[in-house]
Amino acid sequence: MQKIKTIAIAVAVGAALSLSSGLAADAAWAADAKKGEKVFKKCKACHTLKGKNRVGPTLGGLIGRNAATTKGYKYSKDFKAAGEKGLIWNEETLSGYLNKKPGPKKWLGEFLGKKKAKTKMSFSGIKKDEDIANLIEYLKHATK
Repeated sequence: MQKIKTIAIAVAVGAALSLSSGLAADAAWAADAKKGEKVFKKCKACHTLKGKNRVGPTLGGLIGRNAATTKGYKYSKDFKAAGEKGLIWNEETLSGYLNKKPGPKKWLGEFLGKKKAKTKMSFSGIKKDEDIANLIEYLKHATK
């Protein structure tokens, strides 16, 4: 019985150490909206934060919004299909979509169950996970 208690304590201590190191890593990677504003410079040639559509749709109200629902913007058939299938923009979906690997068109295609989606967006994605997280943090505040 003593051996079982010792093993249980060792497992609990190991789990606690693992959890605390994970939390420290998360804190080190905490998203920074100010840095995200700099990353957004790559986006603003085609997108506005609020207001009028450009080459791409305005991003106003983006977080929590169903894909392909910006008023007055003519979306591709694949984007419309993704919206109809239930694609909602949040941290997880934006992170996948904006990532250079697999790339926006391939990610959207996978969401739709096909190899690659056809969209108007020519941007190939963002390389660094940290830049994606910072951009999303910025968009959460700037597009409200």
